[in-house]
Amino acid sequence: GWDLMETGFNGLLEVLTITKKVSVVFPPLQAAVGALLAALEKYKASIVGWAKGAMRAHPYTSTDV
Repeated sequence: GWDLMETGFNGLLEVLTITKKVSVVFPPLQAAVGALLAALEKYKASIVGWAKGAMRAHPYTSTDV
């Protein structure tokens, strides 16, 4: 569940980071990718923080189900 989604999301962030680095020759692409990357990193920080808090607050873990 969560681990697979997090792995995919981290992969996407890595691809965008590489794309931003190699797109120096085309500044509009670099700017667009950089903006998307910044937004996704903020999203990841907020959702990961929320998920960790929810897991700590819940009396059962996913292995108890």
